[in-house]
Amino acid sequence: MASSVRQVAIWDPAPSQFGAYSVGTLSGIVADASAQGSTVSFALDTLPGSTIVVFVMTAYDGANLVTNCYDTINGQYTALDAVLNTVGTSNMHTKSFYKPNAGVLKAASWAGTGHMNSAGPVFVIDTTTQGHISVGDVLQGAGVSSKVVIQSLFSGVADTPGATYVTPAPAGSVNIATQAMNTANSIIVRYNNSGDFEGMIAMEVTGVSASPLAGHTAQTLTTVSGTDAATSGAVACGSSPVLMIGVAFNGNDASSPFAPAQGTGFAHRTAALLFNQGQGLAAYEYNNFANPGTKAATFTPSGADDFTVHMVALQDSSSVAFNGIVKWVPFDWACRLHSLQQGTLNVGNTQQNKANLLTLAKAQIASPSNPPWAKISTAANEPKKILICPPLVPGYVRPVNY
Repeated sequence: MASSVRQVAIWDPAPSQFGAYSVGTLSGIVADASAQGSTVSFALDTLPGSTIVVFVMTAYDGANLVTNCYDTINGQYTALDAVLNTVGTSNMHTKSFYKPNAGVLKAASWAGTGHMNSAGPVFVIDTTTQGHISVGDVLQGAGVSSKVVIQSLFSGVADTPGATYVTPAPAGSVNIATQAMNTANSIIVRYNNSGDFEGMIAMEVTGVSASPLAGHTAQTLTTVSGTDAATSGAVACGSSPVLMIGVAFNGNDASSPFAPAQGTGFAHRTAALLFNQGQGLAAYEYNNFANPGTKAATFTPSGADDFTVHMVALQDSSSVAFNGIVKWVPFDWACRLHSLQQGTLNVGNTQQNKANLLTLAKAQIASPSNPPWAKISTAANEPKKILICPPLVPGYVRPVNY
């Protein structure tokens, strides 16, 4: 199966710092439910056509709710499941989101030098070496809070020396001399209030179809224990291969370790969201299933605890029917296919499309997925060449007439 979790980004603040901060109104992206928000950025550029899945929690405290999620390139994400858990001593609101067939989120969308002026508060570009600053990007540099967000272009020409950008708090309390800086495309979550224990787990998933959602669900559970006792609840996910992701949030932290073990059939599990408590209060897991049928994400708790468990299942790209084109084709042939010149693979320029696909293919050969979609020909009596498996290329758009 082709689908896999390529990378994970986590926002995990200490409770005393609060997860929400003033992002302010980000002009030109989406309507914001609140000025309060959290952001996270991936360590690597995402691949074109990836699906982004996000799981968020906040301490409810009688009023605090997760509202919406979006990023600075792809806009609004689709909300999947929202659960309020106040059972027993539990006190949290959780919500899941996803964005299929997403455009590239860059780990360094702009780079150069700049300085901060607290009188604005503003960020000023001094020199630009590469890239573009998008509203909502996170500004990074020595002495700069990792949560300084670009709010709007205030004056000058975007991305050029002298351009001035408005940044909301906490940038207003600092003056920083000219230094090397960069911005990162960010995923932004909004809340209706500034609350506590606000955590986010974002995943980049590759190798899934362009419209991959096969199933999703979530539920709360009270004082459950034993193998696979913490469950999302089973839903029909079809008979085609899927990548299934589960996230379990511990609501009362009665049994250590608080983060449960993975459920039966799940090979990949990681504890997350420490909130400066010494150990994770949540866990995420994922695995490929060839024929999921009606299935749940399950976890095994350390003892009798309360949980909220979410599940998202994404259809593997290998399950999409593909007939009429040879599986492995030379790179030059693949570049002529209309199916690789659409969607996120289309930048409006044939030569640039080809160059982009070549860059992706080289990266795939250097670090192949399972199964791979690009490889070097090993035929004995011909020169080495790059071969492409079109239906497995991230962002591939299935021909409607096949």
